[in-house]
Parts: sequence; structure tokens; C-alpha cells
Amino acid sequence: MRFLQVATAVVASLGSVHTTQAAPNAPLPVNFGMILAPNFRTLDVFGTLNTLISTSRTFPMKLSLIAPSTNRNPLISQAPTSFLANPARSDFGFNILATHNFTHPPKDLDVLLIPGGAWTTGPDSIAAVAYVKKVYPKLKYLYSVGEGSGIVARAGILDRKRATTNKENFRLTTLLRPQVKWVGKARWVVDGNVWSASGNTAGMDAILEFVSVIYGEEHSARFTNSMEYDRHNVSSWDPWAVPSWYD
Repeated sequence: MRFLQVATAVVASLGSVHTTQAAPNAPLPVNFGMILAPNFRTLDVFGTLNTLISTSRTFPMKLSLIAPSTNRNPLISQAPTSFLANPARSDFGFNILATHNFTHPPKDLDVLLIPGGAWTTGPDSIAAVAYVKKVYPKLKYLYSVGEGSGIVARAGILDRKRATTNKENFRLTTLLRPQVKWVGKARWVVDGNVWSASGNTAGMDAILEFVSVIYGEEHSARFTNSMEYDRHNVSSWDPWAVPSWYD
């Protein structure tokens, strides 16, 4: 039965249209970096990393967690601290120990991952924009989820390129950089080597597509089945888009 489920997932995936293709015989990416700043959006980080962790059991990969803090290995809090974001004043969150910061970043990154969240328009975003702008020319891929595309846009990387962002803050994020060809109706968008997912579970669909394109569809199909996740592998599927954003 399990074999049949995997086979069915593989066959179903053949009907999807990949938005990009890896270069033939190109070296696979090894060094991944995830930016972490206080008030990051939890699913943007862990929805993305869950699939990549599974991928790393088959392919050699290395993960670095990069923070804007001036501390060498800072603890980054996921929990919101402002009253607007946490009016109940709940103490319900966790901290993550970063491996690097922007002053002492990892060397030779192949892929940089940028999550969304309130931090993308806060004080930490200024250093993040500068870091992304500096490191981008050496990357194989740049991948953002939700409002993380706002960081990429402010770095000037998305000018005259297509990209999308989180639906909850679509208007706010797109106003940050009108030079971008913002796509209102999209689960994710790929333009060149820049991937942008519209947010939350869209990030899970997009990273599964990323794995499919770079490492092979059989791996995405296997992970989808093991997660018991209802994957959407068509980038234009987007029932949450507001018509005025794309008409």
C-alpha cells in the first residue's frame, strides 16, 4: 500500500509544470543559510527546513542559522514582544541559538533562505537588507517565504523581476519596492535564481518544488507522502488572492 501511495504521488506530480530547471550537470547546492531575527514567522522557518532536513539525509548539505545580532552566537526569540502582536501578554514561545551573525557570516553559501514575520519591517531588517545585497552575487539560489521577499526587494534584487509575498501583508510589502513585478495570484514565483513563496503553507509547497527541480521529483514525492501533506504543485493555484491584486 505504501509503495502504491508513493507511486501515485510521483505520477500525479508529472502533471505539474516546473517554473524553473536546474542547469544540467550543475553541482548541487550544499551550503544553506537561514536568516533568523526576533519575531520570525514559525512555519516559514520550520515548514521550509523540514523538507530540507529530509533532503539532507540523501544529499550532503550544511545549514547555518544567521542572525542580525552583534553577538557571535545569539539566542533568537520566536515569540512576539510588542503589545499589538501579543495583547494577551502570553509567555508562549522559544529561542533558537544562531550559528552566525551578519558580521561573522558563513562562507561560501549556495542558498540563502529568508522567512517572513514582523521583523521584516523592523530595525533588524536594515542589516538584513545590507547583508542580502552583499551576499546575493555569490549565491546559487535565493529563497524567501512571505514578507521575506520584502527584504529581497529592498536590496534591489527583484527590480523588474516577478515575485510574490504573504497575503496578510501583501499591500504593505509590495509598497516597499514598486519596481518589482509583484504577482498577486501565485502560490510561489520563480524568476531566475530567486524563489518567493506567498507565505506559511505556500512555503512548504514551494520548497517541495525546489527540491523537485534541484534534486529530483522522486524525493519531493517521498517527503510529501511521509509528511501526509496535501501538496499543491501548481504555482498559480492561489484561492486566497484578492482579485484586485491581479486583475
